[in-house]
Amino acid sequence: MPTNESARATPKKLFTALIQDASQKRQKIQSISGELGARIKNAVEEANLNRAAFSLCRRLYDMEEDKRNDFLRSEDQQAEADAAHVQQNIDRLNGGIKAPSEEEAREFDDATAAKPSRRNRPRADDGEASGSYSVKS
Repeated sequence: MPTNESARATPKKLFTALIQDASQKRQKIQSISGELGARIKNAVEEANLNRAAFSLCRRLYDMEEDKRNDFLRSEDQQAEADAAHVQQNIDRLNGGIKAPSEEEAREFDDATAAKPSRRNRPRADDGEASGSYSVKS
């Protein structure tokens, strides 16, 4: 028997049997995955299943109990922080949004979608012709 590791080879029969077995099992896995995918797709379309929620539930179902409990605890904390952040943004938006004045409402008419022209607005006269620039020292 050769002592050199690189000179050792896997027996041809064993290698061929492993390739065939792996191929057969992969085909079975693909078939099962296709069937499951079709069932999930049907449930999404016909039974109003939320695919993302289902995926999360499946992952939780497969977790070990201590990891699942840790995940759920962390998720609760994150949801509370997110809810507070969302409420803060809503409060900020509500405080900053104001109804347009009558003049602003006349400038932009939603019915005709006529946007006011910026060309007709009076400019501050700084003594320079339009398009010219000078450096002041």
